[in-house]
Amino acid sequence: MSNKSVYEELIKKTIEFHEIRDIDLLLEKILQETRKFLNADAGTIYIKEDNELIFKYAQNDTLKEKGEIKYKKFKIPDNDYSIAGYCASHNVILNL
Repeated sequence: MSNKSVYEELIKKTIEFHEIRDIDLLLEKILQETRKFLNADAGTIYIKEDNELIFKYAQNDTLKEKGEIKYKKFKIPDNDYSIAGYCASHNVILNL
């Protein structure tokens, strides 16, 4: 995909996202489109509240195909004991 077509697709998605008024639908759509763009099998959006990350939005194609999606909402501390917690507590992005 050329740079021009990538930019055109990003502009198109930005316009689509701008029209969505429901925050839950918007975040699910952002997660879906980001996974598609990165060719990722799964992804999660955490919401940070105080010193915790809330496991709020999750998608996993492999588990979905197997009928094994059973997500529960849970919280993890933003500390150095998990990758997500580390990123949140240090305000950094890790590309693994």
